[in-house]
Amino acid sequence: MENNKRPIVDVMVVAYNRPDYLKQCIAGIVNDAPLKTIYNWRLLVTDNSDLETDEGRKTRTWLVAQAKKGVIDKLLLSRENEGWARGFNSLLGICEAEWVLSVDCDAVFINRDWWRMIEDFHALGPNTDVGVMSPRCKEAVTREKHVVEKYNDFTLGIRSHVAVAHLVRYDILEKLGGLTDFGGKGGWGSETDLCLRLKKELGLRSALHLGVDIEHLATLHGNTPEYQEIRDREKAVGQKGFDKKWKP
Repeated sequence: MENNKRPIVDVMVVAYNRPDYLKQCIAGIVNDAPLKTIYNWRLLVTDNSDLETDEGRKTRTWLVAQAKKGVIDKLLLSRENEGWARGFNSLLGICEAEWVLSVDCDAVFINRDWWRMIEDFHALGPNTDVGVMSPRCKEAVTREKHVVEKYNDFTLGIRSHVAVAHLVRYDILEKLGGLTDFGGKGGWGSETDLCLRLKKELGLRSALHLGVDIEHLATLHGNTPEYQEIRDREKAVGQKGFDKKWKP
């Protein structure tokens, strides 16, 4: 691809506490990435951190410092935790890019090569039936079987849904009106709902890029009983809204 044909992308992160994970997440996006003057990409972050906690205040302070340094291009500061899906939609409201790459704040690209997804997605052409693409994450739901399809120089797994990170064109998200919020703070069900809506409303499929890997740090290192209890509680809230919409 010539430089003037590079797709423009806004990388979006919804932050919530855990500055240790967040710092790794941002480093995996920024460090060793192609120069912004070449790829013309931006980093957008909204902070949902709980400012009543020391962890939340540390997260807010660090993010403000990164924005002042120019590491973060746009930073939204929430007064309260509006939840992941609403945070995503808030960032979507200031998006100016052709492509949107959403990354969970507790996930990190292993080889810092996220831009490969953009290049390969773009190479599929405007008439592709792939609507959303995610990197491979063995800690999340990517253990499920998928249909492998080979292209010129990369491989996709066609699957039912995405998790942890996903890449989609802005105009598609605009047509769908952003993500659906099923309640709860973790955004459970929102990404699966996105894939189902892509299929039902636009006839588009979901794909897994088998050449780009990401780690979900919370699953690897933070799966304590307390963490699992929070996950189960948030999942129950989202599951109720999701089932009401999609189950007969």
